[in-house]
Amino acid sequence: MARYFRALLRYLLSLSLMITVVGCTMIAPSKHEPVLDVEGLRVSVNLNQVAFFPQEDYQCGPAALATVLTSQGVNVTPEVLVDKVYLPEQEASLPLEMVAAGRSYGLLAYKLDPNLGHLLQQVNAGHPVLVFQNLAFETFAQWHFAVIVGYDLAQEELILRSARIKEYRLDFKTFINTWQRANHWAYLFLTPGELPAKPDPKVYLQSSLDLVNVGLNLSAQKALEVGVNTWPEHEAIRMALSNTYFQSGLFNAASKVLQQSPSLGTSGDLWNNIAYIQLARQCYRSAVSAIQCAITLSPSDQNIQHSVQDILQRTDRPNGGADCPLLTCPNPVQSF
Repeated sequence: MARYFRALLRYLLSLSLMITVVGCTMIAPSKHEPVLDVEGLRVSVNLNQVAFFPQEDYQCGPAALATVLTSQGVNVTPEVLVDKVYLPEQEASLPLEMVAAGRSYGLLAYKLDPNLGHLLQQVNAGHPVLVFQNLAFETFAQWHFAVIVGYDLAQEELILRSARIKEYRLDFKTFINTWQRANHWAYLFLTPGELPAKPDPKVYLQSSLDLVNVGLNLSAQKALEVGVNTWPEHEAIRMALSNTYFQSGLFNAASKVLQQSPSLGTSGDLWNNIAYIQLARQCYRSAVSAIQCAITLSPSDQNIQHSVQDILQRTDRPNGGADCPLLTCPNPVQSF
């Protein structure tokens, strides 16, 4: 009998050790997670004003999305969002549907960098962050949406609106693990014209173009106007704004924003776009002047060469009204 109890004790001790090791493995920080950059962050933040919607069974998606949307002034409840994002047959909401639903309210859906420091910067700036987690294992996933509304650097904790808990506190290490298993998915939803903390111009541009792609041209226009003011040298953002003006029939604004570019003296693409804007206004002489600038700056660009032929075929038409601009290329131009 004594031998039996000794064997049982050894077994229980080994099992306890095994569980401890597995538990440590589950909460260990990811080896791929960069060192947390806390420069410029307040020691602790709690966005108390952010709404809380306790979730119904399996409906963390609608509750979390309603949380971030109402923080941007959208009058919505989880019940309204269920039909937009919840899939009853899967008892879940999909990340793609969550982003599309948020964007449908005219908000800029901005994808955040895959590191915790970038998320903390957003919260520090007053932005609640929508995150996706896998609370179980890669092979047996338990997906969950939550909203980060605060943090405490001293305690190394996040504060989340999660499930039925208004202020769920989760240590950094555990969050990083659960977040990594969901491919570091994290989004902001911003009013067009509002910038995230430490924005990336490429991500901001794509977020703005996503609004254009779903027909929200005015929202995209507001976002891109701020983008041009923030990154005046970023040619792609400037061209995107010009295109939204053009699609709205604001031809003068479409041309003007390109003419204000710091790259005007070196970019044939800018002048090519200006030429077609003038063409749409029936300002044929202005279009010819612009395409002359374009081909002078980019003589080997085949797209611009085709534009030259296209525009020159229309020069026999009567010119537009007196409001057609007199365009001057900053460099000596190639004559036709």
